[in-house]
Amino acid sequence: MGGAPPLLAAELTDWLKFDAFGTLAAYQGDDPVAGARADQRTARYTSNKDWRFDGDSQLTTQFTVNAPGPVRGVLQLLSKDDVIDRFRPRVEWLYLGWDASPDLSLKLGRVVAPVFLLSDTRNIGFAQIAVRPNQTVYQVNPITSIDGANLNWSKSLGGGNLAIEAAAGKTDLSLTNGSIQVNRTASLAARWQQGALTLRGGLTTFALDGNLPATQAALNTLSSGATGCTNCAAVFAQRFRFKDIKGDIATLAMAAELGSATLQAEWARRNSNSTLIPDVQGWYLQGSYRIGSWTPYAAAGALRFKEPALGLLTAAAAPPAAAAANAAFDHYLINPNDRKTQQFGLRWDFHESAALKVQIERIKQNRPPFLGINGVVYSPNLPPINPAYRGPSWDGRMNVLSVNLDFVF
Repeated sequence: MGGAPPLLAAELTDWLKFDAFGTLAAYQGDDPVAGARADQRTARYTSNKDWRFDGDSQLTTQFTVNAPGPVRGVLQLLSKDDVIDRFRPRVEWLYLGWDASPDLSLKLGRVVAPVFLLSDTRNIGFAQIAVRPNQTVYQVNPITSIDGANLNWSKSLGGGNLAIEAAAGKTDLSLTNGSIQVNRTASLAARWQQGALTLRGGLTTFALDGNLPATQAALNTLSSGATGCTNCAAVFAQRFRFKDIKGDIATLAMAAELGSATLQAEWARRNSNSTLIPDVQGWYLQGSYRIGSWTPYAAAGALRFKEPALGLLTAAAAPPAAAAANAAFDHYLINPNDRKTQQFGLRWDFHESAALKVQIERIKQNRPPFLGINGVVYSPNLPPINPAYRGPSWDGRMNVLSVNLDFVF
């Protein structure tokens, strides 16, 4: 299933169209110690078999102004749980589009950030087989739209269709502990489609500043010698850049329809010049088979962080507890939250404009000790990172059950 879903659009006038789509979702994590959330922008976690109804739940409305001529306007409003705004509606797209020719179009305003295979439909559950895009890849870039320009060109070649998409702009990302200001980002992607086969490759570059006062304060405390660290100041100055962070994201994707079966795979790699935006690589492979209105599916994926150790040193005269603390911070600060995932699910298209999905996801973290918040997974920080914590440690395994009702109207 690729591309946009068959939305049941309402033609309000000859030149104004209204589309809407949404999801009612419930999910639960089964672990009593660690928690999970549906998306890294979701505000709260589920654990200990506690059902939550935020996560994937969302409602999106879209207005398209198709005045006579090659120019159109699009406004898309998204109401979905967010760490800052919760369900307050926000502008996801707002642009003027110009169809210069059947093969060339330009959009100016707030446009999609074309990083992944499913970027256009990332928030449209009905357009996807699984309950949500696989987070082993989509966690690599949480940004869905930018303020700037998007250019699309396509041409029929050699029995297939070649499409080139380019975008450039800027955006801001609010966090619970600060914000990220993306001063410049640019994407270039090529998509080849021939029959039931789609191949895609892309590269995104970015330059950003991090406003993270709590993180900066923690690094300053370590640099002051509070744990007897002798090289923290020098290491942090070299590895933890807060301003003018530059990096790139490379992506590859494939989708194929083989009769009733589908196969979909994506790979992403992110590099940067600051450990604040750690180097990471992720992939997934998903297969499905449609039987009437039922589509069982399965997927496997992995996420691997690739930051080298910081090499923090402890003064010889410092007590053993200081050396243990520095070793723990050396592990924690490079974001060692590698994991493998497996997903098994069933989609039921019981109506032309609605689908019910049930999915179980198995998560296994690979690099203990498991520390803190990482995208869609949370586990408690243990001493000495959090000296006040007295609870049990997490074993690195968790199951997440999701039930989603996707619809368009």
